[in-house]
This record gives sequence, C-alpha cells and structure tokens, in this order.
Amino acid sequence: MAQLCGLRRSRAFLALLGSLLLSGVLAADRERSIHDFCLVSKVVGRCRASMPRWWYNVTDGSCQLFVYGGCDGNSNNYLTKEECLKKCATVTAPRRQDSEDHSSDMFNYEEYCTANAVTGPCRASFPRWYFDVERNSCNNFIYGGCRGNKNSYRSEEACMLRCFRQQENPPLPL
Repeated sequence: MAQLCGLRRSRAFLALLGSLLLSGVLAADRERSIHDFCLVSKVVGRCRASMPRWWYNVTDGSCQLFVYGGCDGNSNNYLTKEECLKKCATVTAPRRQDSEDHSSDMFNYEEYCTANAVTGPCRASFPRWYFDVERNSCNNFIYGGCRGNKNSYRSEEACMLRCFRQQENPPLPL
C-alpha cells in the first residue's frame, strides 16, 4: 500500500471524515422520516376491503387496531401490533407552541352529542353507541369503520359520561 504524505494525506483524511459525517446525517434523516410515519393518523382508504391493521396513535402513545380498505392508505399501517410498536413506540407527539389556538380542544356538545348516528360508507361492523337527544339516552348502532362523526362511542358508559350530564345543562351558544 502506498503511503500518503503531506497534503495528499490531509485530503484523504478530510474525504474520509466527510463521508462518515454524511452517512451519519443520512442515517439520522432516514430514522426521522421513519418516525414521521408514526405521527400521521390512520387512513382507511377508499377501497372497500376489510383488512385488520394496526396504526400508531401518537396522542395516547399506543398501537390501535383499525380496518384498512386495501388501497390509498399511508405508512402508519402495520400488519401486527408488534411491528407497530417496534417502529413507533419511542415516538412522542410534538409539543404545541403556546401561541397556538386551543379553541378546537374545547368540548362541543352539538358535535359530540346531538349529531345523528352515522354508519359511514365502509363495510366493517363495529358496535358503537350514540347519544339520542330526543330520548335522552345512548343507543347502539353499527359503525362501518370510516367517515363517521364524533357522536360515536365504544361503550354506553362512555356515551353517557360525555353527554348525559351535558344534556341537563348544555353550554349556551356564543
């Protein structure tokens, strides 16, 4: 092996150092883009298949089951809970800036409790509960898995907790 000396040695060292730094930056970018997949919400897609899949819900830091339609999804879509956790378990939601508008975080009685039950166009079959203002009770219905609304609860108890007391003293319109 030929010995490098003087200026050639310095250039070779700088080239090697530069390539090592660049490969580290590229690996970090690749890792960051993998984690970006974990930040997006699930997408059922427009097709009408019914494939059980897992997606990472960054809001509560868990992998959750959903029904994938078979096309037009995104990368937050995993075959198993284990695969989902392996890719996303360390991902946390970005922190909000104090200057952001938080008005959408407030409970909207009309949206969560007075809207009609919506099955949606997808063909899954999830038992859900909705609040019926006229009957002042929660009733069950079948949710298809997509394009529903916020008056859709996984249990009668959750429905009643959210809407029953609010019915007695609904917020005044602004």
